[in-house]
Amino acid sequence: MCYLLIEAGYFIGIAKSQWVASRVLRFLGFLCDSSRQAFLLPDDKRLKFSSLREQMLASRSIGLKMLQRFAGKVISFSLAVPGCKLYIRETFKAIFQLNRSSRPFACIDGDLGAEILYWRFLDEWMDCLPWR
Repeated sequence: MCYLLIEAGYFIGIAKSQWVASRVLRFLGFLCDSSRQAFLLPDDKRLKFSSLREQMLASRSIGLKMLQRFAGKVISFSLAVPGCKLYIRETFKAIFQLNRSSRPFACIDGDLGAEILYWRFLDEWMDCLPWR
């Protein structure tokens, strides 16, 4: 019977099928945990983000492209970290000022440095916020 169904094309991708339903799937680069009803940050994203953040904090000035990469990564976390757009204002302000001026770099001091430093909370944060 299975042979006839396979020949008819019924089981397309049977190698990908699972008998046991999984509770955690990778969706849009995040881990989607159906039992906790939340999106979680995978370790590879967490490590890439922390290396970028520490690279920015180690230098005294940042270029426009690096600021844009940082802002893009933070905005992409909006599925797993609701409200993340509220803690990136100084970064967008620095991007705006670099676009309008002829300066190639923005200095990390004051509010911009504090905002980048704030994102260190993701290194220890293992909790989640449920969908509902």
